[in-house]
Amino acid sequence: MYNSLDKIENTVLVEILAYMYSPNHHFFTRTPSEIKDFIKQVNMKKYKIKHQDLDTIKESLIYLNSKSVEKIFVQSYLLSLEWNKLKNLDTSIFYDVFSVLGEIKINLLIQKANKYNDGIIIFEELFPEDDTKKIGYAVKEKAFKIFEKLKNEDINKIDENILYKLNKGSLKKVWDKVVKNIEIIRNPSVPSHIKAIAIGALLYVIIPIDAVPDFIPFGGLVDDAAVIALAIEQIGSLLKSRSSS
Repeated sequence: MYNSLDKIENTVLVEILAYMYSPNHHFFTRTPSEIKDFIKQVNMKKYKIKHQDLDTIKESLIYLNSKSVEKIFVQSYLLSLEWNKLKNLDTSIFYDVFSVLGEIKINLLIQKANKYNDGIIIFEELFPEDDTKKIGYAVKEKAFKIFEKLKNEDINKIDENILYKLNKGSLKKVWDKVVKNIEIIRNPSVPSHIKAIAIGALLYVIIPIDAVPDFIPFGGLVDDAAVIALAIEQIGSLLKSRSSS
């Protein structure tokens, strides 16, 4: 999943997550370790959770522009779905925390977020183009770092039985590209340096990130679908360049 927030927005998001997952609410009996992991992922390792009350959080949201609040809402909602391993949540606490958005806007954002979570829509449909353009550059940079780290890994580490079980969520909308990556690594005529990109992308979605911390030396969340799509884009460019030379 993407993290499209800047440092200030992520700070507000962390406090909102800490509030929602406090012992007073129904998500967990204590602040989950997932929040601490998220803080590391977005390069906020030194940040200490302040456990702000609801009024303080609402005041923080008032000072942000509406687009920032919407992005924080979507991020908190999607993370809650992921952490609770649920298709649907009891959303009452979201209406309390994000009352500044209004009920109509919250309902629309929940609908969009659920469609994204189900793989029905792509990330660009959650936020306007000017936001996603900036995000796209960051994703591309991170994806290429992933390829560099994983490109020398053994092709035998790709378990296709596991891979085919991942045809859901964000990968569902780019499954044709996943299959294309598989075809590339099987093709003996594809040069090894190009095949390595497909190997890196497939390993990224198969291997749990927490099991290979040395592979991903940067913060932030990268959408699996974006990595797969970027792999095919880069492979296509390299093959085209090779055929024309």
